[in-house]
Amino acid sequence: MEVARALRLPPLQRVWKIIIPAALPRIFVAFRLSAGIALIVAVTVEIAINPLGLGAGIMLAQQALRADLMLAYLVWIGIIGYALNTLLTVAQSRLFGRAALSGDGR
Repeated sequence: MEVARALRLPPLQRVWKIIIPAALPRIFVAFRLSAGIALIVAVTVEIAINPLGLGAGIMLAQQALRADLMLAYLVWIGIIGYALNTLLTVAQSRLFGRAALSGDGR
C-alpha cells in the first residue's frame, strides 16, 4: 500500500492492481472449502427432499436393506468429493503458483 501511495495510484487502481491480486489466493481457498460443504449439503438435501440423486439412492438402498449398494453410493460420493478437491487444488496451484501454497502471498 505504501508503494501505491508513492506511485499516487487512484483508489480504483489500488484495488484492482494490489488488493484483489493479494486476496485471490485466500478467496480460492474459501471456494475450495465451500465446494466440499456444498457437496455435503447437496447429498443431505437429496436424502431429505429430492427423489433423485445420490442421497435418494442411499435412502432407497437403506430401505431395501442393501448395505452393499449403500456403501457403493457412499464410496461414489467420496470419489466425487476427492476429484473435486483435487481439480480445485490443481487449478489453484496453476493460477497462483507459490502464493497458493503458503496461503499468505509470500
